[in-house]
Order: sequence, then C-alpha cells, then structure tokens
Amino acid sequence: MSGQSLVVPVSQLSSMSIGNFRRTSVPVGVFDMKKLMPGANIGGFISLEFFKNNAFTIDNQKKILTIEADSALFRIKSAGVKVPISVDKNGISVSIQMPLILPNGTKISVVVDSGSQALILNDHFFDELKISKNNKNVKYMVGKDETGQQFRRIFTNLRGKIHVPSHPEINVESIKVMFQKIIYDGLAGQFFLKKFIITYDLKRSLMIFRRY
Repeated sequence: MSGQSLVVPVSQLSSMSIGNFRRTSVPVGVFDMKKLMPGANIGGFISLEFFKNNAFTIDNQKKILTIEADSALFRIKSAGVKVPISVDKNGISVSIQMPLILPNGTKISVVVDSGSQALILNDHFFDELKISKNNKNVKYMVGKDETGQQFRRIFTNLRGKIHVPSHPEINVESIKVMFQKIIYDGLAGQFFLKKFIITYDLKRSLMIFRRY
C-alpha cells in the first residue's frame, strides 16, 4: 500500500478446493509466511483471483464463506445494496476498490483489504477531517513494515459516519482509523467490512451489502 515493489515467485497448482468448490490450474505466489506473520501459524492466503468467475459471500458473525450459485444472486441483490466496484487485474494479481463517503462529505476510493483491521486513510485526510493532534485519543507509531519500509502511523477514532454513496444507511460510526502515507485514498479493513454480510461479484463488478 506504500508503493514499494515486492518480488514473489509464482507457480501453479493442478487444483485447489474450498469445501466442494474446486478449481483447476490455480496460480499461486510462494512466500515465507513465518517471515510475513511470525507466530500466526497461517499456511497462506486465498486471493480474489481464486473467485474471479464465482460470486461469494462472507458472513463474519457466522464465520461462513459461501460460494454463490448464479441462481442465488437475484435474491441477494433484491435483499441488499449494490455498490459498483473497480476490479484491477495485474497479471495474476486481482484487487478491488469501492467508493466511500467520509464524515465531511468527501468521496474517496478505497482498496478492499480483509486482511487489515482498522480503516486506513491517506495521511493528508488527517488535516482535511480537522482532527486535533492534541486529542488524547490520537496515538502515533513509527517503525518498519514486513517489507522493510519505514512508516509513520496515526491512530484514532473518527467521529461521524462513513457510508457508501447514495446509501447512508450502509454506514459505520465512530470507526477506528489509521492514517499513513500510502498510494491510495485508503483501505477498507475489517472494522468496516465486518459490520455487514457482503457478497463479492467480481464478474459483474459489484459488492452487495446486507445488514445483520
């Protein structure tokens, strides 16, 4: 997210399955997970590329991932709020961006990152949102990330509502936010995403939000 390059060897699996959903000829990146996340005991990440042709739903409360049949999408769309997204493909890498409205009314485009917790915003929004640097709830951190890149991060709770365009009812209020100098407007992490049942339909460039 800071713009530095990361070189990862690429290979291919003959097949990979989640439950009874199976794909063949699956591209994979090979990385030392212990170096990336020491002590996490995680074998890998399933990327959006795996779901490029199949819609899926994540229900954080029930901890269920559902691969959706096309026949189920009409019901899901009728029950939820459809948000157009940008699907960005770079080789085998697939990422998505969605629009959000900040409490001051500014419309931004954020990368959807289920691996992050806080909502991450470009640091120039700190002053634009008129956050006091002397507020006792504002915390600062400096260090290096997993790629060796130095960072300066600011953490606080953002007052007001963040919502999707044209649908203020799909919102999160007083969300935990991290500000950092990044190449995007922001990244939407779990503190925003986990508030909703979300269906991702990359083939049709949509995210569908349903409230619990």
